[in-house]
Amino acid sequence: ELSTQIGLRRAALDEQRRQELVDACAVLGVSDVRFLGYPDDIPVIDKRIVSDIADVIGEIQPNVIITHWPYDSSPAHAVATQMTLLAAETASTIRPGKPYAPSGGGEGVHAPQILYHASAGRSNVLENLTIRIPTIIIDISDVFEQKSRAMNKFRSQNYGEDSPMQRKVGE
Repeated sequence: ELSTQIGLRRAALDEQRRQELVDACAVLGVSDVRFLGYPDDIPVIDKRIVSDIADVIGEIQPNVIITHWPYDSSPAHAVATQMTLLAAETASTIRPGKPYAPSGGGEGVHAPQILYHASAGRSNVLENLTIRIPTIIIDISDVFEQKSRAMNKFRSQNYGEDSPMQRKVGE
């Protein structure tokens, strides 16, 4: 009975987080939001997820992919990055019946640039061993308030106007 209750709570939390992401993306003007149907706490690389991410990369053929810092303090974030890197490579190979994202070589065809999102303040042993020195800094001053409104949609992750994690605009 307890496991059923925990399962129901987890399913409700998963649905809440999906809706929060859709709502945050709407604030940013993003309407193409995709969910692959996997839990968000994957501890190891899963080739099915790599293949599914590669399918999306092959379909969209992005110019830029932004993912987590490879040594993020959240192990699930680090694994997500590793799967994204493998998927970017996989998408550039010929896979029968699958979308193909050329990886360069042709005129006007380039592999996507991969950027890592990193923020100061959190650390673990791996982060301390591999210091994050940015090579690209993107100034979001013009959209900071919009980003703050989008982040506030993630109430289940301690964001929101009344949360201590709220980024106080103007302070």
